[in-house]
Amino acid sequence: MDAVIKYFLPLVYGILILWLIGRNRWLRTEGLKPAGALAFTFAKMATGMVYTFIMIRYIPSAKADIDLFFGDGLEMYQRFWQDPAGFPSYLADVFTITDFRIGETDSDFIRTVFDGIKFIHFLLDFLSGGHIYTNVLLFNGLASFLFLRCWVYLRKIFAHPWLGFWMFLFPSAFFFTSVVLKEGIELCLIAAIIPALYKLNENARPVRFLGILVLFFLLFFFKYLIAATFIMLLFIYFFLKRFPKWAILKVSVFFGLLTLVFFGADKLVPALNLPNYIVERRIEFLALDANTELNMKKLEPTFSGFAEVFPEAVFNVLFRPVPGEVVKPFYYLFLAELYALWLFILFVIVHFLKKLRLLSPTPEAVALLIFGIVNLLIIGYTITNTGAIIRYRSIFLPCIGYFFFNLLLVYPSFFSKNRFLSMLSSLFFRAKNP
Repeated sequence: MDAVIKYFLPLVYGILILWLIGRNRWLRTEGLKPAGALAFTFAKMATGMVYTFIMIRYIPSAKADIDLFFGDGLEMYQRFWQDPAGFPSYLADVFTITDFRIGETDSDFIRTVFDGIKFIHFLLDFLSGGHIYTNVLLFNGLASFLFLRCWVYLRKIFAHPWLGFWMFLFPSAFFFTSVVLKEGIELCLIAAIIPALYKLNENARPVRFLGILVLFFLLFFFKYLIAATFIMLLFIYFFLKRFPKWAILKVSVFFGLLTLVFFGADKLVPALNLPNYIVERRIEFLALDANTELNMKKLEPTFSGFAEVFPEAVFNVLFRPVPGEVVKPFYYLFLAELYALWLFILFVIVHFLKKLRLLSPTPEAVALLIFGIVNLLIIGYTITNTGAIIRYRSIFLPCIGYFFFNLLLVYPSFFSKNRFLSMLSSLFFRAKNP
């Protein structure tokens, strides 16, 4: 029986997921080639299995996370079978929040977020029989469908095939969202929200509005800062789309207001002491035993304290790891990715300087840039070891890359003459744009 659960069951699920994705008529109708969808799904599932193996075998802190979330989820699963009648009462106790200080790391709210990840493992255990690798495979099968579906709608919104899919092909985001942890869950929820918003705009049905509220609630539950900044992204996008003039001035005013909210929210809602939350999270990371721990300045929960640490936070989140820094070997793949991104940004800047043209980003590019910058700053202020920085920033670096990639759209010849993009695009979608 153990052999069936460990080897046969994941093989059956893998084949079934690939068959369902490849035969999905809606994806084909929307212009996505089955070969591309299958390649993406297979790569996503395989990446999840490899990343899980690496974490369990070579990263003690990551193994501790897996032991916590998967182990407690499995315990929850076993408890269900031991006492099905009493399980709803047990579950209600688990998710009861009496201390709703979302800005405090020792509150019931933060503890319940971890229970939410365990609950996802609990649900997957019904299909996997309590096998971690099968859980990861099933999670990535669902994630692949959500990402492919989101790409279809981003293609409609942006009216360009590459601007949406860039987000999901970015190597670090592709890798670090392939396990059942916060990063993967958060990106899955965002990938579900975007199509829901598009469909609501087309036909404002009450059931769709209710579905969006549920998705936003889940995003807020798992990472309230990302939920808040994602709502900010949507607001900026629709505002700049409606009022495109003086975009730079508007963005500057917005950042000023955002700073006031960050340092003054606790004056209106005492539970929202955001500077103190960042400081406490930083202290928690300092307490972790990590081989890649950075020697960082002490952070005070004041405006001057954050201003003093600002250069260090920016450098850590945008340039770590530096060559020669002690990190695990596979992290160097993401060092190469980071340098490739900066070379690409430098190329775009030089290209525009040579042409003596003004930057003309679209509203979604500006919104994504701000979304990425705000969350990267939170990471830079909070995380104190290189390994965690690489992992947490993975879903936000594509936002920075997207902004500069978007600028090149003013030069259609760049895309038509680029053989790599043409080859890659022919794998995933038909030549005709929607």
